[in-house]
Amino acid sequence: MTTNRSSVFAYFNVTESMQTIDRVRLEEVRSAYANIRDDELTDTQRYNAEEKIKLLTDKFPIMNDAENLALLNKCVLGQYLELACQAIFGDYVHKRTKEMRRARTNNTSTTTSTISNQTTGSPAQVSTAPNATVSLPKAFCQILLKKNPTIVFQFIQNFLLCPIHQTPTKTM
Repeated sequence: MTTNRSSVFAYFNVTESMQTIDRVRLEEVRSAYANIRDDELTDTQRYNAEEKIKLLTDKFPIMNDAENLALLNKCVLGQYLELACQAIFGDYVHKRTKEMRRARTNNTSTTTSTISNQTTGSPAQVSTAPNATVSLPKAFCQILLKKNPTIVFQFIQNFLLCPIHQTPTKTM
């Protein structure tokens, strides 16, 4: 009997919103881990921490690769349910950010090779090549602040969010 195993993120329904995390399932897994830990006190068989987490993947349909075992470990070791939610949500956001950066890098290299292929054609082909510039109606931007917030906020407000045809204001 084969069961479909899912990642920790899929099993707990982790998305861009922390509200979507399935806290009932998370509490079930945390409770099962507590039972394994409590049973160990009365049982003669001892498990190390990694084996306890693997026992959870046997009980629940979660993949038991290194990444998912590490995430599951974060889910059960936190003292409070909300801390566990924050931990897996943070890992999810970190993973998605890395994937987006990787995709952007791959997209940039593909665009560069396409442009170089267009410019290496005959002069007649290059002059009739379509314009690759496309105007976007909206753009979403994520800014991670690592410096003094007031200075950064002023820069964002006065320069980055300033319309293109308007001159930025100087407030330094």
